[in-house]
Amino acid sequence: MWLHSGADAEALAARELAKRMLAEREDLHFLLTTSATERLPSDDRILCQYAPEETQPSVRRFLDHWRPDLALWTEPELRPALQMEANARGVPAILVDAGTAPWDPLSVWSRGIAGDVLRIFRCILAADDTSAAQLRALGVRERQIRTTGYLREGAPALPVNQTEHDALAQVIGGRPAWLAAWIPEEERDAVLSAQTVAELRAHRLLLILVPSQPGAADRWAQELTAAGYKVARRSKDEEPTADVKILIADGSDDDEMSLWYRLAPVTYLGGSLSGKEVLNPFDAAALGSAIIHGPRTRRHRGAYERLNGAGATRRIDDAKGLGDAVEALLSPARAAELARQAWEVTTEGAEVTDLVLDLALSELEGQR
Repeated sequence: MWLHSGADAEALAARELAKRMLAEREDLHFLLTTSATERLPSDDRILCQYAPEETQPSVRRFLDHWRPDLALWTEPELRPALQMEANARGVPAILVDAGTAPWDPLSVWSRGIAGDVLRIFRCILAADDTSAAQLRALGVRERQIRTTGYLREGAPALPVNQTEHDALAQVIGGRPAWLAAWIPEEERDAVLSAQTVAELRAHRLLLILVPSQPGAADRWAQELTAAGYKVARRSKDEEPTADVKILIADGSDDDEMSLWYRLAPVTYLGGSLSGKEVLNPFDAAALGSAIIHGPRTRRHRGAYERLNGAGATRRIDDAKGLGDAVEALLSPARAAELARQAWEVTTEGAEVTDLVLDLALSELEGQR
């Protein structure tokens, strides 16, 4: 399946959609092309690359090579050469998030060209009633149009090993805990300072520390022990007993992160103070952990801005701010309210995602 997206936020939403489809159909393979400023990383099932140039030779080489079974388009700009050539080769296409911008009278596209391109889509999901009306004015057939709202990046709740979760929850008991996730070397001291500040309010506070480089765990454990901290290592099956102040969770796969997001009511998402690689905030939000983050969120900037704009995260600017934020969110009521608001943002557009999933999988099923 070929997915094409535009800006960074659209590319991330398209990638999340591909993951959802893989959960339904394990036999699928995806090509995600994008106009985003930063290309997403590829994996075994989702290959990411930049879109071809809007020239006939580039378009033909692209389609000759990939031969997609279905095209799912989420970029707001039209690409007539690419879209018309794909249609000529019998590639069915669905357009998501059809908004007003590409077909405004001041757009570079003439109304005739826009109408010709839009009519090739099997289904167009209009962002709102205004968009749907403009599509009709361009000659798009009523049966092609469905008004749905926007496809938004979100995240389904990551699965968890319930037995493992329950066992750790019993060991932690009623202790307050917070998670410092994906912490680079440059931010370790800031996290330790925040722990010291927050311990003034909650002396039994447990810090769950996930290094961004798991290979650093041995050295970190030695250095923190030498500095007087009682440390436990997850990879050595050491438990966070009552005397342990820091649990180094040196495994960062989805199963492990799901465990920590569920156990820690507060999470600082590392890398966001130093500008290193950051995690997708929707994973923490989907599992009810209140989010603290810095200003440097890189590839996931759109997701952080959505959450922060809704008052669903606590943004900080420096190491002192981290300590203050952790201390403030030790209040269960404050943490729960922040987590509730983040959950609401995370689930925005869920109905659109489900509809796109059904349309795409039904189209593929019809090709069998």
